[in-house]
Amino acid sequence: MENTGLTQCKPLLVSFGPIA
Repeated sequence: MENTGLTQCKPLLVSFGPIA
C-alpha cells in the first residue's frame, strides 16, 4: 500500500519538476 503511494507521488513530482 505504501509503495503504491510513493510510486504515484514520484511520477507526479518528476512530471511537475521539468514543467515547473
